[in-house]
Amino acid sequence: MNRLYCLHGWRGPDTGACIAMLATPIHADRRTLGVLAVDCVNPDASRLFADDLHPVMIVATLTGQALLLQRSV
Repeated sequence: MNRLYCLHGWRGPDTGACIAMLATPIHADRRTLGVLAVDCVNPDASRLFADDLHPVMIVATLTGQALLLQRSV
């Protein structure tokens, strides 16, 4: 999927709001297994994303643990 529009401040067709992409690595067993990326709407282009990134990092950690568990079964 092409996500280049997010890097250049793409604006959604319906709302005209700026959309940002947050990404965090999925780690397990000291290896990077992938990347979890989400799009976040930033209506006035002044939003800070630290509060949004924390739950994404938690989900990435849980995903890494689930993948590690699946490999051991």
